[in-house]
Amino acid sequence: MGLCPDNRISGGRTHAAHTRKDQNRLAKALRIAAVTVAAHKLTRLLWAMVKHRRPCDPERPGTPELARAGKERSLRRQTEPLGFAWTPVLGEVL
Repeated sequence: MGLCPDNRISGGRTHAAHTRKDQNRLAKALRIAAVTVAAHKLTRLLWAMVKHRRPCDPERPGTPELARAGKERSLRRQTEPLGFAWTPVLGEVL
């Protein structure tokens, strides 16, 4: 599909490293999707900065603690209306 680099190496030295030119429609769709995902992530980051009036903190997005806290909030929201009690289990889940 022409998505991986076509490295031209001679004597242990890289002379060229670029993707091949290809007319594959799936490859084009995957490239567009990758750009869209990156753009969506940046848009969410910018919106949060404007909404909360805070500067960007590069350490904050994507930290495991925040991801876990978000999952816990989501689980609580889903289970409470159904009448279930949510109790977190301490320790690592396999």
